[in-house]
Amino acid sequence: MPDLKPPLAYWCHLDQPGDRAGRPPTDLMALTAPEAVDWMREGVRAVVADLDRTEFCRAWSWLGNHRDMHGICRSLRGGSPYTLTVSTSSRTWNWTVHPVRTLPTLDLGHKPQCIPWTRD
Repeated sequence: MPDLKPPLAYWCHLDQPGDRAGRPPTDLMALTAPEAVDWMREGVRAVVADLDRTEFCRAWSWLGNHRDMHGICRSLRGGSPYTLTVSTSSRTWNWTVHPVRTLPTLDLGHKPQCIPWTRD
């Protein structure tokens, strides 16, 4: 019997401090676990210069630990969410990846033929 489960994708979400007005959305739907982890890594790289020494070292260590990246991908493929939190005294960033099942979408370029309804 074929596997009827919808395909696995990864909802990536960033909770960040400050006013969100005028900022682009920080959510992403990744198709692969490595793509989701890359999204997290890019986000950490974007804020690492704003961190104090202790958090900078922790974030830099996380960025450089490629063995953990493979483990995170395995865990995501297994259905477990992953969250990374980076903080300063005044700000906290939470990157979270949730494995989700996605439903196929209708290709709007190929609309189904409709039979016109008529009253007899």
